[in-house]
Amino acid sequence: MQNQGIFFEQKISCFYHKSPSHIPLLVSPLFLRERGLGQIDVGSISKKGILVAECKSNTERISYRQELRLKNTLKLLVSVFELPAQLFLISGFAKSENSAYPFKVKKIGELA
Repeated sequence: MQNQGIFFEQKISCFYHKSPSHIPLLVSPLFLRERGLGQIDVGSISKKGILVAECKSNTERISYRQELRLKNTLKLLVSVFELPAQLFLISGFAKSENSAYPFKVKKIGELA
């Protein structure tokens, strides 16, 4: 099951990072864990702000505690980059592979 999750995360990462206007955002999981923050599955930064996605290949929900950790990660990113940030849950592939946005996406939070 873990291989399926890694494959799913790779597909999302490739899709997100195709855009020349979005720069991949990588933050050390160890750095985040040491501060009790949520790890970033896929992240990017642009002139408009920061996008962070939590990738779940087998569920459309995350726990309250994980959501809280991820929102605290957003707070840190907003304070460092002085840009607005958005948090999304990507929970699977859309029904149509020809879709402009081929994933099921749900906005979880936003900070300005």
